[in-house]
Amino acid sequence: MEEKQESGHFSLFPLFGFVAEHPALPPILNKGEKSTPYQAAAVELLKKAKVPQKGGWYVWGKFNDAGYYVPIYVGMASLGKTSNLFVRLREEFRNEYLAVFATVYGRYWASTAAKKIYKERVKRGKKDYSDEIERSLRKTDTHFVMWTTAPTWMTKKDIERVETTLINVFRPGFNMKRPKIDVKALYEDPKVHPFIVALEYEIGKILGEKLNRTYNKEEISTRPFKNS
Repeated sequence: MEEKQESGHFSLFPLFGFVAEHPALPPILNKGEKSTPYQAAAVELLKKAKVPQKGGWYVWGKFNDAGYYVPIYVGMASLGKTSNLFVRLREEFRNEYLAVFATVYGRYWASTAAKKIYKERVKRGKKDYSDEIERSLRKTDTHFVMWTTAPTWMTKKDIERVETTLINVFRPGFNMKRPKIDVKALYEDPKVHPFIVALEYEIGKILGEKLNRTYNKEEISTRPFKNS
């Protein structure tokens, strides 16, 4: 039986609304400590978006003033209980929460508030997280996250190969590693191409366009996404 490929997208605006009403940065939790209200709001967002506990790929991005989708970050999730799309995105919202707060209040405010918290932690003999501030802020101004699932027959190497292709096709601003590959060959590879189509399809859905999942690669190449 052929597996059904799933894809979807969700906006971060409900989380921005929560942060606007709760401006204090959430505390850094130690292992085993209860979730914060912010983390609970992020989990609720993922649940409402019906992000599955399956392997796959996701793209953080925004629309610029010209209406083009600007990819910010491409990620992947393997096929496991501790590493799937839901878990991966939940962890990114938790670990890189500054991006959400910076989108609402500005990078300077978020960075200054975080440095103050981390400084107080160091005084108490706890780990200093200040070197992670800049990395967390890279996803600032993300408006939407798109995702698509990987079939269960895929190996970790297969999933990584698709991720590499997506990075080279979408050209996100904050993926540091961009291995040199034959993008054209992988783009046309039947084990890669459907996932590019699925993510492109989600961009069109956000724009309210009626699209056909079977459109060809020439049509795909005209879809509205740029990194500038």
